[in-house]
Amino acid sequence: MAKITGDELNYLNGKYAISAPSNSVPVMKLIKYHRPYSESELESLISSHVDGLCGCGVKSQGNISVFAIHLYDAQWKEWQEYRYSKQDCFDWQYKLFIRDSMKGRMMELKALKLLRHHLVNYDISLAEEELDEKYRVDILLSQSHTVIYGIQVKPKSFKYARSSVQQHHKKVNDECPFPVKYLYYNKNMDFTNFNILRGDLQKGGI
Repeated sequence: MAKITGDELNYLNGKYAISAPSNSVPVMKLIKYHRPYSESELESLISSHVDGLCGCGVKSQGNISVFAIHLYDAQWKEWQEYRYSKQDCFDWQYKLFIRDSMKGRMMELKALKLLRHHLVNYDISLAEEELDEKYRVDILLSQSHTVIYGIQVKPKSFKYARSSVQQHHKKVNDECPFPVKYLYYNKNMDFTNFNILRGDLQKGGI
């Protein structure tokens, strides 16, 4: 079996925008609205939103198998050969849409709890979905009903994401009416820059 965690599938997925929300499913919006408690529940949610009739407003362009086939077919467009099997592509998309997304949501909630414990001079809350979509903000830090900072929770690997992704995040962050800071976590689900971020946030309050 090919190494499904390698760079080639990631490259294909990015180049052909296979996992872009408009081409697949806005999975974090789905998670934040429905709050699934298991990977199987999230997978079912993605499949059940193909008709787009749910009150959450999410419309899925297919299920994980569909997204996997798009990734599989992209190989021929790119290389005129198939280096990875359909199962490889399914496993890769499952990890991206299901496992990594559930982990991302869990880390947002973990960050929320950590920030509330250490930064008692702020009112700290999860950002509304519209704000997250527009500015890429997960958590809001407010004082006197005014947002002072936005926090984006990301895996450390985001630092090495393709430049177009990073540039897009920087663009929407720069358009945000308040500063956006990043809180990173590693494979062990530990936050790697929390102490530095905490010092920065403590200096910036009213």
